[in-house]
Amino acid sequence: MQRGGPSTACHAPRASRHDAGALGSHGDYEIIALCPNSPQECFDLTIKAFNLAEEFRVPVMFMMDEWSAT
Repeated sequence: MQRGGPSTACHAPRASRHDAGALGSHGDYEIIALCPNSPQECFDLTIKAFNLAEEFRVPVMFMMDEWSAT
């Protein structure tokens, strides 16, 4: 789960941390980022995340915020 900023700033939900997770690599490997949009996608993409991590041997970011799974 993502929250909207550092602990001393606004806690409004937004996708401010998604870029950091999806683009945070130093360049040695590609990152797979999955962003579900519903509770059903949370379930389906969790399975897919494990399969992709095994297949490609890279970290898989599973990212959602307060707005995505409602």
